[in-house]
Amino acid sequence: MTRRTIVIGGGIAGLATAALLASEGDDVTVFEARDDVGGRAGSWERDGFRFDTGPSWYLMPEVFDHFFRMLGTTAAAELQLRPLDPAYRVFTENEGATSPIDVVSGRERATALFESVEPGAGAALDAYLDSAADAYELSVTRFLYDTYETTAGLRDPQLLRRLPQLAPLLTRSLSSYIERRFDDPRLRQILGYPAVFLGGSPFGVPSLYHLMSHLDLDEGVLYPAGGFTEVIAAIERLARERGARIVTGAEVAQITTRPGGSRSASATGIRLTDGAHVPADLVVSTADLHHTETALLPAQLRTYPSSWWEKRTPSPGALLILLGVRGTLPELAHHSLFFAADWKENFDAIFGAQPHMPDPASIYVCRPSATDATVAPSGNENLFVLVPMPADPAFGRGGEDGDGDPRVEAAADRVIAQISAWAGIPDLAERIVVRRTITPGDFENDLHAWRGNALGLAHTLTQSAIFRPRNASKKVDGLMYAGTSALPGIGLPMCLISAELWPLSTGVFAWPRGHPPVGRSRPRRSAPPSSWCGTRWASPRGSSSRARALCCSASTSPPTSRWRNPSSSPSSAISPWSRGRRAVASSRVEPGEPSPRQSGGPVRDVRADRPPLRRHHDRGRALHRPPTGLRATHGVIRSRRRGPVRADGRLRQPDDRRGTVHLPAAAPQRTAHRAGTPGGLLVSGVRRVPRARGRHAPAEPSCRWAPRRHGRLDVMSTPPALGIGAVARQLFVASRPVSWINTAYPFAAAYLLSARSVDMTLVVGTLFFLVPYNLAMYGINDVFDYESDLRNPRKGGAHGAVLDRRLHAITLRAAGLSCAPFLVYLFFVGSPASWVVLAASMFFVVAYSAPPLRLKERPFADSVTSSIHFFSPAVYGLAVAGAAWTWQLALVIVAFALWGVASHAFGAVQDVVADRAAGISSIATARGARWTVWFALSCYTAAGLAMLATAWPGPLAAVLVLPYLAAVWPYRAITDETAERATRGWRMFLWINQLAGFGVTLLLIWYWLLTPVAG
Repeated sequence: MTRRTIVIGGGIAGLATAALLASEGDDVTVFEARDDVGGRAGSWERDGFRFDTGPSWYLMPEVFDHFFRMLGTTAAAELQLRPLDPAYRVFTENEGATSPIDVVSGRERATALFESVEPGAGAALDAYLDSAADAYELSVTRFLYDTYETTAGLRDPQLLRRLPQLAPLLTRSLSSYIERRFDDPRLRQILGYPAVFLGGSPFGVPSLYHLMSHLDLDEGVLYPAGGFTEVIAAIERLARERGARIVTGAEVAQITTRPGGSRSASATGIRLTDGAHVPADLVVSTADLHHTETALLPAQLRTYPSSWWEKRTPSPGALLILLGVRGTLPELAHHSLFFAADWKENFDAIFGAQPHMPDPASIYVCRPSATDATVAPSGNENLFVLVPMPADPAFGRGGEDGDGDPRVEAAADRVIAQISAWAGIPDLAERIVVRRTITPGDFENDLHAWRGNALGLAHTLTQSAIFRPRNASKKVDGLMYAGTSALPGIGLPMCLISAELWPLSTGVFAWPRGHPPVGRSRPRRSAPPSSWCGTRWASPRGSSSRARALCCSASTSPPTSRWRNPSSSPSSAISPWSRGRRAVASSRVEPGEPSPRQSGGPVRDVRADRPPLRRHHDRGRALHRPPTGLRATHGVIRSRRRGPVRADGRLRQPDDRRGTVHLPAAAPQRTAHRAGTPGGLLVSGVRRVPRARGRHAPAEPSCRWAPRRHGRLDVMSTPPALGIGAVARQLFVASRPVSWINTAYPFAAAYLLSARSVDMTLVVGTLFFLVPYNLAMYGINDVFDYESDLRNPRKGGAHGAVLDRRLHAITLRAAGLSCAPFLVYLFFVGSPASWVVLAASMFFVVAYSAPPLRLKERPFADSVTSSIHFFSPAVYGLAVAGAAWTWQLALVIVAFALWGVASHAFGAVQDVVADRAAGISSIATARGARWTVWFALSCYTAAGLAMLATAWPGPLAAVLVLPYLAAVWPYRAITDETAERATRGWRMFLWINQLAGFGVTLLLIWYWLLTPVAG
């Protein structure tokens, strides 16, 4: 049965959705409230002038081309695209004088331009654009085409490896990122203004969005002949050709629902303002999301109620001025930007606490008649003027020929006078023959735009990517969202992507067979165009300056698949989610056929020389290629577990249960690692192995280390996958629950005593130092201590368990992902001082165990770093609470640090023999067991003496040092040979810590009562 689908809104997202669904066989009807389609990308004509009333920059051409190819055509076939040179012209405020800069595209020309303005800026721009290109590639391949219905995309190993580079781009503003690299204010403005395209301010959007400069300075700016009206017309035509019906002048008043389904209700259709009900099986709203949620749905079915919107930031509003001008205006380029001198004040007027119309304003002027003679009568000019302003419908309504509200028309007059003065066109106002103004009030009335915003939800950090509204209702089955307020964001390219993404949000459609996302071994409901093409993006510094999918050529086959019928794919024999080195499809040995083990046939690894998977550009099919695995020379493929045998330089645990395959010991480039006394060996990899005798391998998995026999090595295969419960238990153990209090307590106590209030920062910080911090600290330690832990016979119990090698990658990812949201929150509520402390604390958490520093194997640094792990949360608590530092407070921290150094040093004594045998350095192995015990005693004593000099009742805390001295004193004469005896004293610390913590708590309560609250 054909599915009935209704699309609300005839903007670019609605038309694109209709075209895609109609091409899939749906019975699609689009309902548009206005008399013409286009939405924000609308048009207006009068007296031979044709104006675009919305977007006018054609960026990200590969996104447009991908969309058209999904419909069996190309952007080149549907549009006539013209490159602009210069890309745009910049005018700056300079005491009334004009100083235009023609901004050009292309790396060499752009760097030369910047160098001519500011010495050294050319090289800085080259590095800046390299970073922008990398950020753009990351955004397209990892963020834009992700529905975030799962965290699979965020757990991508390639993305996690780039977190150190990505984190500063997310936590630093675009303006600060630019100001560190360029001094000339004009260059700063050129690089910062693209933030307006994202609905934000360069002082508010993350510096990740410097990627926008890659689009205009590296790729270049295009113009579709006829204006963006032609882009809308092309998509509308494609939708109609595929059977979609488009009804204009039909405003939707309600989305109708019925109880039931997997959510609170299911969509049944729409009700128009004239009372007519139109039934449907699926409703896709591309109207303003705020309007959809608050006006078309009842309160109980709103995913984003009014209270949610009160905490959100809209994009700025806009004063649009459409001008038909008599005569030519060579002073203006196709795109011209006018930048006010006080850049910060200009944006504060728009986004600040007291928003108002900036004066003088920063202005954008589009003169399409410079490139396209069809948009204005011969000898005349078409001007589109945009002035960013607060999203405030109360500013007034616009009108034609000065008939708008007086406040609006007065502002338009000032803008026209500013353009006239700065561009050197003194008679501009007198030459105007057509004039129309459009304001936030018009956006609210005509487009139902929330607060009259011009673009949608602003791209602040908390309104981007995973934090942006999703493409499916959480309360109503069969109700989907697309457009500027939903994923992925603002702009025509983003609207096209949202039209492609929403079918994946709740499984309405499934990815076709042979078409998995990038970097995944299991399904994820989104993927970038580069993965659909099966190619990498072109380098921005290569022969072509455009980053595009390399397979997007005229010879690429048009899409012919159907999303809802993946089984019809000719590659259905291949596992739907096979990809890259994890493709396992049809590698099963058929009944009756001899296996390599049975036949004794030689086995060779065919993965290394396998060609990459070629894909059609459409999303439907993956061309067949030989599956991975070990193939016998007679063509029979040996069955194997999921995942290849990987090269690994780590020793395997004794309890790993692995099947074995015998390989020649003399195979080239093979490194063996010895494991304990049995003489078991493990090869580092199995690639390019010339031969193997499978018949010698045991039929059942082996529970032991495979000994060396007859010049061959037993190589263990991949173990069964761990269940979620087992993984959770292992991560829980790896975080050392017994030590949670040692890091959470110092932060909570320090913050509470300084801030004197229980607030969200206290809760979030305590939770962070309770679990994620410890998982990062101990989890990283267990991963990088794996080999030495295997050689440590005392590992286990209070000493910590040996972490299963299969959990190493999972542990590192869990540590990073669990810390990330807390760190983001703490960054935003903190200050520069707290940022430094938190960054230092996390640095030492990683550097303690991870190479290349691996401070735990550097004598003295090991004890100092370990101490930092425990006293730094207290220092951070003081910093984030804004505590006033005194010498007495500093002594408390010094005493805490000495306690940590002493405890770690004494803990290393028990491992002197084992550490030396394993070649591991520590303070104890460097100076000897007896010296280290006396060092620990000295540090404990110094900590007590430091507390004696602190404010009352701090001196009483000196008494708490005595139990530690009593526990360590019996080992003052210990030798290296008898160092293991110190284990008993170290185990006593677990109980002494509880006693000391109880005493500290009582003293802190006393201090709280003695110290009055400030104010």
